[in-house]
Amino acid sequence: MNKILSLQFILIFEVCFSQTNAQSEINHDFIHLSLFASFLLSTYLFWKKSQKDFAKQVHEIVNSFDKKSYSDVIIENKEVNGNSNISSETLNVLLKKLAKFEKENKYLQKDITLTWLASYLNTNTKYLSETIRIHKEKNFNSYINQLRIKYITNKLYEDIQYREAKIVSLAKDCGYSSSQVFVIAFKKENGFSPSFFINNLNKN
Repeated sequence: MNKILSLQFILIFEVCFSQTNAQSEINHDFIHLSLFASFLLSTYLFWKKSQKDFAKQVHEIVNSFDKKSYSDVIIENKEVNGNSNISSETLNVLLKKLAKFEKENKYLQKDITLTWLASYLNTNTKYLSETIRIHKEKNFNSYINQLRIKYITNKLYEDIQYREAKIVSLAKDCGYSSSQVFVIAFKKENGFSPSFFINNLNKN
């Protein structure tokens, strides 16, 4: 009789123990599943926020493109002529020539130098350098880089087919002989690489 009771007790214990183990495994599986679901949700929310931030940044970049007319440029810069050693008449002529230079996308030519541009605008390097420094608030190289990067950024933003081009082709199209220099300039101006920009544009 005692043996029978002992066997029954052992059987009941084993059943309870197995049920406890099964419940424990279920709990572990549930915890793992919950953690995985939380990870997926966090990743998705982070991705959505990144997309919104990117879209906002692109919107700001595109809206920052200079769309002023020649007259706007001249009138605006007359007001700050006190900071320049150049006469108002000479300054306005030079600013008008610069505006035309920008509108005609002459900055896309390769190997543009301060000397070349001064000769092209029929002025001297001192006047040109001072005008760019004061009225464009940049040195010559930064001024040319900004124009080129704004051009290619706008081109990529507006033309879906253009996004299929290779980086080396994009670099050449906006005046760079080196794709590496182009990527550095693009990232400095926009805050991200051209590849990142293109990939995210294609996702939106």
